[in-house]
Amino acid sequence: CACAGLGLGTPAVAPTPGASQLPAMFAALQEAPPSPVLGLAALAKLDTCPQKIDATIGAYRNEQGEPVVLEAVREAEKELAAAGLDHEYAPQCGSQAFHALARGLLLSASSPALMSSRVATAQCLSGTGSLRIGAELLHMVGRSAVMLPAQTWANHRNVFPAAGFSSVSTYRYADDSGVRLDIEGLLEDLAAAQDGCVVLLHACAHNPTGIDPTKEEWRRIFAVLHERQHVAFFDNAYQGLASGDLDADAWAVREWVDGGEGHEALVACSFAKNMGLYGERVGALHVVCELPEHAHVVQTQLAAVVRRNYSSPPLYGARLATAVLGTPHLAGQWREEVAAMAARLATTRTQLCDALQAAGAGGAAADGSDGRWAHVRAQKGMFAYTGLSPDAVRLLREQYSIYMLGTGRVSMAGLNSSNVERFARAVADVLAELDGSTSDEA
Repeated sequence: CACAGLGLGTPAVAPTPGASQLPAMFAALQEAPPSPVLGLAALAKLDTCPQKIDATIGAYRNEQGEPVVLEAVREAEKELAAAGLDHEYAPQCGSQAFHALARGLLLSASSPALMSSRVATAQCLSGTGSLRIGAELLHMVGRSAVMLPAQTWANHRNVFPAAGFSSVSTYRYADDSGVRLDIEGLLEDLAAAQDGCVVLLHACAHNPTGIDPTKEEWRRIFAVLHERQHVAFFDNAYQGLASGDLDADAWAVREWVDGGEGHEALVACSFAKNMGLYGERVGALHVVCELPEHAHVVQTQLAAVVRRNYSSPPLYGARLATAVLGTPHLAGQWREEVAAMAARLATTRTQLCDALQAAGAGGAAADGSDGRWAHVRAQKGMFAYTGLSPDAVRLLREQYSIYMLGTGRVSMAGLNSSNVERFARAVADVLAELDGSTSDEA
């Protein structure tokens, strides 16, 4: 090699004949299965049917089926562009301004936990990152078992084992019909769990079922958590989209943290859904502690966990959220827009139930009631848990280019006034086809 004498390189060494060769490093690695949700969404994108319906991913769409950038966010973007900000690293846990505003949104400014400085906060990579940082923190203090709802967001089952949890089990949530809360089974399972287990709870707009406990049911759940000294870990991904009221949707978290005796808790929050900042990956993990000195220590440990995962969080999404939450007229505008998004989802839910009834889907009640679909009208938030079988879901996809999860979960944002009747007629046809097949087999 001409470079060898200059110290710029070394001659290539030919392998010794007959010498053993190390196997390729990744030769034994298996191909990872695609995400059920993202894989279906990708399949829907490839479908060229002009009437296809994509009801897979829980991302808000307007009546025209288009992504939405909220006007409050647009105004915040303009303010940030005019401010001429730099792109220096953010603090490891994000800015103090973001912390204060995110905490206030979750717990309210008059929260005893906030007023006594018992809450540590880290800006995280949306809801998923908040869950992972929280799971790592819990593992550091000796927690290794978590209970998830039997029906839950699929990624919950990935996050906790990756953070070191050795036991991931479930508690009953939907009943045998799949469309109503099995409150007695839920309470029985939580009571039977080992004391001090981490319990994952959906704060509102349960994904995938849309079934939320009533306030009285929440109080019964909290009584068992308190008695068994379980750790409440709330996933708060849809605040505002269950009822249209950001404060009402925070009721369960506030009741556990500040109601009655007050409790420690972890809450993973996301601004993806309610602020439309999906790709900006902005969220917050809040850790409510027993004492302010504990919160101080936890804050330092959150910084350490963030440091070894991704060093510091991204700036832009948090700056947008801070501008919206911290500017009174933008905050007011945002709350109105959240209410409008929730109202559209609720209206579409009503249209869906009416259309299913009109189409006679699955033997809808002749008296004009919802019959088989009453649960869909009662559910809340981004999703409808239809109760459709995997066979029905498959036929809807193959014959009508209608895409939803195999569990029968429908993203309500994928439906609108222009396609909901087609959806309902297709459901009616598929159910009739399956009923006919069953009769033939009998």
